[in-house]
Amino acid sequence: AAAARLGVTADRLAIDPGGEASGVDGRPVLYHWHRFGSLRVGGGVERAPVLTVLPLHEPVDMLLGADWFARHAVWLSYGAGRVFVRPAP
Repeated sequence: AAAARLGVTADRLAIDPGGEASGVDGRPVLYHWHRFGSLRVGGGVERAPVLTVLPLHEPVDMLLGADWFARHAVWLSYGAGRVFVRPAP
């Protein structure tokens, strides 16, 4: 849903590389690797990231994987209601 809101159509995804995987429930799910113009998380911006696009059945726009967290230090401030992100040392 988030990719569609950004203008990524089903026709565009059909020409992106991808494949089929299965979740913990064993049902197959189709995914595509799409190159976006940028990804902004907190104050950081990544240029031209390739992100995996697949249907999510949770009330979220996207999931960040371990590869992203390995390159970033993240601080959650519940008191301030903010997330702070910087490159990992």
